Amino acid sequence: FDTVESAAFNDYDVAVLPETERVLHICGVNECRYFFPLTGIFEESKDRTDAKWESGNSVWKEIFVPGAHADVGGGYLEGSQSVYISPNFIKNRELYYYVENIRGTALDSEKKKIWNSVLQDYKIDKGDIFSQAYVTRDLVYSDLSKVYGKLMLMETNSEQSVFEEDFDESTFEIHPETHPYLIELSEALENYIKNLSPDLKPDYNYEKLADYTHISANFGLYHPALMMESKSGIPTEIINNGLNVPSHSDDQFNKNQSRLQSEIHHIEDSVVDYAYGTNIPNNDNWSRTILIKENFYNKC
Repeated sequence: FDTVESAAFNDYDVAVLPETERVLHICGVNECRYFFPLTGIFEESKDRTDAKWESGNSVWKEIFVPGAHADVGGGYLEGSQSVYISPNFIKNRELYYYVENIRGTALDSEKKKIWNSVLQDYKIDKGDIFSQAYVTRDLVYSDLSKVYGKLMLMETNSEQSVFEEDFDESTFEIHPETHPYLIELSEALENYIKNLSPDLKPDYNYEKLADYTHISANFGLYHPALMMESKSGIPTEIINNGLNVPSHSDDQFNKNQSRLQSEIHHIEDSVVDYAYGTNIPNNDNWSRTILIKENFYNKC
């Protein structure tokens, strides 16, 4: 799922081998961390467009769905999220434009705004000199990954059982009364994934999905809100935000500051402000970077 290189400057051989018969690549459109560029398998990947390729017994499929990296593959604990969503700004007007630009310009392939609802209740942390925008949410569910996990299970076991017998659809059970839209989405995706027929593509409702979408790209935890959380809530946020940090990021960060500065907004800093951490977004629009690797499909 959501194949990433973990650090933007490593070059791994992740091309799909030509003898691979079945591929289902589920990609998160809300993932936009600088160190987590998506490695697409089709030319259409760069446009975040669902695609399918068939030849003989081989069927490769790639779809772009709502959610961040771990919203797709799982890993987040259910709980609150309190994070900064901007770097430091001196002028609040520029800070306002920064956030509103994200809400209005980051789109999926159907031209739907993917961040508008998630960031709608942002607030400003005003300092003596600098100000930052932040978002606090009391509860972000972890159930969205069950929708995609069920798809992975179905596709993997379509020819013969691969997973252990005690690992079945019940593992991805979703409470219908608590999460009615996820039930609807799951059923729609199951029908769509068979052939990627355009008329069966789900109509993603990003407003309803806001409570399931984590802000993986951020500028650090908003600590004042953390201090107000219950004792059980603080570790959850720390663990969840820790999942976002790529391995070996320190070296990559220090060696590539010039490239980083050219793509990310850091107000009046001559060097990268490392205090933001390594979850920073890859651009001011919070749209995902897509890498296209040479593979068998691209040679056809």
